[in-house]
Amino acid sequence: MLPLKAAFGTFTTLLKVLVICASLIVSIKGALIMSTAQSPSDEERKFKSKEFPDMPLRVRKVKNLQSETWPNDLKIEVENVSNKPIYFINAVLEFPDDPAPNGSSGIKFKFGNPENMDTARIAQPDDEHVDPGKTVVLTISEIYRKGLTVRQQKLPHNFKKLDFWFEIISFGDGTGYEGSQLLDSKKPVLIKGALMMSTAQSPSGQERKFKSKEFPDMPVRVRQVKNVQSENWPNELQIEIENVSTKPIYFINAVLSFPDDPAPNGISGILLQYGRLENLDIARVAANGDEHLGPGETTTLVISDTYKKGLVTKEKKAPQDFKKFEFWFDSISFGNGTGFQLDQFVDTKKLKNEN
Repeated sequence: MLPLKAAFGTFTTLLKVLVICASLIVSIKGALIMSTAQSPSDEERKFKSKEFPDMPLRVRKVKNLQSETWPNDLKIEVENVSNKPIYFINAVLEFPDDPAPNGSSGIKFKFGNPENMDTARIAQPDDEHVDPGKTVVLTISEIYRKGLTVRQQKLPHNFKKLDFWFEIISFGDGTGYEGSQLLDSKKPVLIKGALMMSTAQSPSGQERKFKSKEFPDMPVRVRQVKNVQSENWPNELQIEIENVSTKPIYFINAVLSFPDDPAPNGISGILLQYGRLENLDIARVAANGDEHLGPGETTTLVISDTYKKGLVTKEKKAPQDFKKFEFWFDSISFGNGTGFQLDQFVDTKKLKNEN
C-alpha cells in the first residue's frame, strides 16, 4: 500500500500534509545526502533522500542547499535509472523540524503532464517525459517561495533538515510506483494512499469508525457515508460530499487513510478523486467543458477499481487493521486560479504578484 505517516491524514502523507502559505505538508523518511557548505548560521542543512529497491529515479545532485535564499535557488537533479521513459514525477520535500498541527511541513515537486499522475494512464507520444539515462532538475515552485522565505526568516532552525522522497512515478504505459510499490493497472495490486460513525455492527462485532477532518470555511463537506460496516466495504463504500461554497469546484483530491494498518513508512491509505486531473493544479484555469460540482450540488466518491482487490485481500488477512478510517481533503480547486491545499486557501495570482 502507499505509505503514509500518521496524519490527520498522499499521501501520498500518503502523507501528512498541510500548507505553508501555499505549500503542502507531508511526512516522510529517507537515506542521507548532505551538502558540505556552511549555512549562514554555521550549521549545515542536511538533505536526506528516501530510497527503495529498484527505484527508477535517483538524486544525482543537490545544488544551493546552503544558500541564504535556498527557497529560490534550490535545485534537485534527478536521473532516470530505469529502462523506460518516465512521464510523471510527484516528489515531496519535508521539513521534519518545522511543526504543523498534524505533522511537519513540506512542499511538492511535479514533472510532466498532470493527467499522467494516474499510473494506469497510457501517455500520449508527445507528452513530456524523461528518457532512460536522462536527467531533470526539480526546483521549488513560485507558489511556495514567498511562504518558505518568510517562515525561514522567522524560524531558521526549523529548516536545517530536508527530507526528500518520490511519491508517484508513472511510466506512461499503465505501470508506475506509488511510494515504493510497483503498480500494474492490468494486475491486482495493493496501494497505499468532525466524527461521523455508523451504528451498524461489522461482521466481527466491532464497528468501523469514520472520521472526517474539517476546517473553517471548508468548501466541501461530507454529507453521508454508506456501507462502512459492509463486509464488502472496499467495493461498496460511498462517501457523499456537497459543495457548500459559492463557486464551482473543478477538482477534489481526497485521502482515506487506515491508521491501524502499518506500512514501511507510516500507515496505508488510498486516494479518492473527482474532476479532470489537469485541474489538480490550482493555478490552472479550467476549460468551460470540464466536469465540475456546482454550489449546493453533491457527488459520491467511491474506491477506484485499482485499489479494490488489494484492499479486499489485505482486509481479510488483518481485519483489525481496518476498523478506523480517516478522511480529509488534500486539495480542492475552483478552476479559477484559487483553491485549498488542505486547510490553506491559495490564490496563485496573488502569490505570483507578491513574488
